[in-house]
Amino acid sequence: MKHKIFPFIFIFFLNFSIYSQENFEFLGFLTIRDTTLVSYRLNLTLKGKKVSGFSVTNIGGPHETKSYVSGNYYPENNTLKFQEFGIEYTKSDVETYDFCFVHFSGKVSSLEKEDIIQGQFVGRYEDGFACIDGELNVKSIDKIYKKAVKTDKKIQKLKSVPDSVKAKASLTKTIDERRLNMLKANEKTSIFTKSKHIVLRVVDVGKEDGDQISIYLDDAVLLKNKEVTNKSYTLSVNLEKPITTLKIVAQNEGTIAPNTAKLEVEIDNRVIELMSNLKEGEQTSLSFHKIKE
Repeated sequence: MKHKIFPFIFIFFLNFSIYSQENFEFLGFLTIRDTTLVSYRLNLTLKGKKVSGFSVTNIGGPHETKSYVSGNYYPENNTLKFQEFGIEYTKSDVETYDFCFVHFSGKVSSLEKEDIIQGQFVGRYEDGFACIDGELNVKSIDKIYKKAVKTDKKIQKLKSVPDSVKAKASLTKTIDERRLNMLKANEKTSIFTKSKHIVLRVVDVGKEDGDQISIYLDDAVLLKNKEVTNKSYTLSVNLEKPITTLKIVAQNEGTIAPNTAKLEVEIDNRVIELMSNLKEGEQTSLSFHKIKE
């Protein structure tokens, strides 16, 4: 029996090494024209030599855009290559804005151990024509977070800093917010899809405080004065037109301002997580653009 166990163990670990995957998250910026800094988040999944994931550009800004990423990592010469393609969502005006995708190729000491990815990138439009080139500088978000925790603790211990400032000063909170797609007032987020319908879930992931929202489907009432609770509320929405718009309106701010609700959009076999952050009477919108197949 013993000699039969070893082949089994070998096959198990061989399969594990082939199918296991590692996830890496980086945060930093793109430098364009040597002076302009654009915030940049990069999430990579490594499976074998294949790299996949997503990037978020201009985090929290008026042109925040989430793109898909694919590429390869070659451990034999420590080379990482990836390129952005396609768009999951954007806050830019899709009618007037041309999207420039990052194409990166550079050396890293080891992707598994690397704290920093740095190097030149070239920009390409979807049709392959050149756009804007620049430099990529991102660092492991885990390392950034650990330093932020230490800094926050030091700030809280400083007697020279007023308590009112300490209550608002939190680097870790800032990093956490950079990981969320925050929906701001009077903002339109465009989402691209091949699907004919979506599933929308609304939930309060924090303390229930009586926040109420209304949701409109192309100006028709879909949900009116709905209180957001820790129990998820689900809506199914058909996308019958080339562009379908959902408008979210904050009816109040509950007992803890502002009005916050987590929105989960299930679409094209993926889930897009969004977080509204609105004052009473403010609104934000999601526009779903049908992609021609």
